[in-house]
Amino acid sequence: MATLGRVAKRSEILRQHKVMYCEVYKAGSTAWNSLMAHLYGKSKIIETKEFYRMQPLLKPSLQVFMKTLKDEHFVRLVVAREPLSRLLSAYRDRIEDTSHPSWQGSHYAPLILQYSRGKTFAKNEMYYANKTIKIVPTFDEFIRYLVKTKPATYDPHWMPITLQCSVCNINYTHIIHTETFIDDVRYILRETGLNQKIDASLLTLNAHKGKGNTGDLMMTYYSTVKPPSLQKIIDIYKDDFVYFDYNPIEVLKNIFPNETFKFS
Repeated sequence: MATLGRVAKRSEILRQHKVMYCEVYKAGSTAWNSLMAHLYGKSKIIETKEFYRMQPLLKPSLQVFMKTLKDEHFVRLVVAREPLSRLLSAYRDRIEDTSHPSWQGSHYAPLILQYSRGKTFAKNEMYYANKTIKIVPTFDEFIRYLVKTKPATYDPHWMPITLQCSVCNINYTHIIHTETFIDDVRYILRETGLNQKIDASLLTLNAHKGKGNTGDLMMTYYSTVKPPSLQKIIDIYKDDFVYFDYNPIEVLKNIFPNETFKFS
């Protein structure tokens, strides 16, 4: 479980509007931060669409964060996403997509390949001049690497949300689900009065849109992973499944109709 100090570093606080938000990558953070950029008039961030730069600007001190947790007037938000979908999205965006350099690709690809293929690649074998990776680990290799790695050390793009936002220790007043993200955020904007200052239509303009049909993608990628590895993934993300009311069995039964996975 993340310490409150670590959660504070992942949080954004809108003191004037009494809102606290725990940022979760691959769960609507780009769309949320686009709203924040417009709210605070950050024209350069809006122009470049580097909305992730809003989080450091709104990050509270630990003292302010602790006061927020005790203030009954604050709305405290966390965004949830179905864990298997979020995990696949993180792999596709941060590892597999070589159209642009990513820190996760350059850092984790060699570690994954060293584990799965038992080989360390030279830099000229591993990277192009623009620092994108030449050798892309498969999704199965990515999953097998995660299974042998401690979840507390995962990159934030795929670390369980319950570990990042300390849901057992913080009284979140609202849980937003990415599956109903736009409606949920519109409700929050109305409840906090932010709808008077932010155009909610920006949510649809600046949300990251996945490429391809979600069901087809889940089938394509997860069918390459052996069931024992998937069972371990279910165990690793169990708290996310339970706390946010998702059921991995419902997701996997169409991909592996003849397999039995344990979840309770």
